[in-house]
Amino acid sequence: MALLLVLFLGGCLNIHTDRAYDKAYELTRQSQWVPTYIETAHFTLKSYRSPQRSTTDLPLIVYIEGDGSAWIDINRIAPDPTPQEPFMLSVALQDTTFDAVYIARPCQYVINEGKGVNCQYALWTDGRFNEVVIADMNEAIDKVLKQKARRNVILVGGSGGATVAMLVAARRNDVKGIVSLAGLLNHKSWTNHHGITPLGQSLDTGRTIYSKITTIPQIHVMAQDDTIIPNALSINEINKMKKMIRAQILYRVEPDMDHDCCWGTYWGKYHQPILKSLTQTGVGS
Repeated sequence: MALLLVLFLGGCLNIHTDRAYDKAYELTRQSQWVPTYIETAHFTLKSYRSPQRSTTDLPLIVYIEGDGSAWIDINRIAPDPTPQEPFMLSVALQDTTFDAVYIARPCQYVINEGKGVNCQYALWTDGRFNEVVIADMNEAIDKVLKQKARRNVILVGGSGGATVAMLVAARRNDVKGIVSLAGLLNHKSWTNHHGITPLGQSLDTGRTIYSKITTIPQIHVMAQDDTIIPNALSINEINKMKKMIRAQILYRVEPDMDHDCCWGTYWGKYHQPILKSLTQTGVGS
């Protein structure tokens, strides 16, 4: 009976994972975003690219996925971190204005396709912001910029993708803006708040990183009912950055939303003014 249960659960997980891959395929097909892979030093990263829209003098918008399905439950690590619901992919597809690229995190959308090279559980658990992860995400952006003949980027990160955006921005000189949506800005304060195991193999944000990115205009959007990343944690980190501010850092708290709902709809309504404000000289109010 125990063996049958394990096999049954494994079958369920495969079904859910297959559906996640299929959902991304269908969403991007309808929106005419082109799937591709980006080969980096350690990973094959899944990416989708928008149709050509804006001129090459504008920044490329880079959408960075959240942490995805890191855990099945409190005791079991997911065998594939592909998001069951495509949070940042759904957001990216609402961008109908700018040239844009979506980059999944290492091991998302690739394991079922036989391209999960070097995929280990640590990459979506305590090492999700490891040096290797950040270096390879940074390398992926370099490659996309070269292929698209672009000089600058705006980074848009959702949930844990916001941490990736901040860590990547700290090692670049071509980032014209950072946007976080329900963003995780400091994983140490987050794990402490929830009383969960620290992400011991991950790079930290904090003062050293903040000092490198406070020259970059930023907009952080939070949901009023977010219990996964409470607003107070994010606002505390934003206030730390504002004390060393050399660029505008704005935040807003949106009512009737939580960590999962309804970011695609929100971005469809507001991405144009938010991104246009960052493509200009400063941040709009």
